[in-house]
Amino acid sequence: MVRRLCCLGLLLVLAASPALAQDWTAYARLLETHVRPATIAGIRLQAVDYAALREDPHYARALTDLAAARPEALATDAARIAFRINDLRRAGGRT
Repeated sequence: MVRRLCCLGLLLVLAASPALAQDWTAYARLLETHVRPATIAGIRLQAVDYAALREDPHYARALTDLAAARPEALATDAARIAFRINDLRRAGGRT
């Protein structure tokens, strides 16, 4: 099943933050592989194939990397909020 997900912003926050400097390769591969432009109910968005994502071998590594992140070290409240929102979406598999 394909659902929408705003995870590209999280990758940009993670990659740009020295406080969260670590290897985000697995997460980036998940995004490249399972996020695609789509139109759902007439709305253009980025969609995620969650079923395929959970079967991807990079999924476990991405979860480990995200669990090791220190969002409290992000520079702004907006960045911390974006990280937490996307982390909740990731954990629940919902948008």
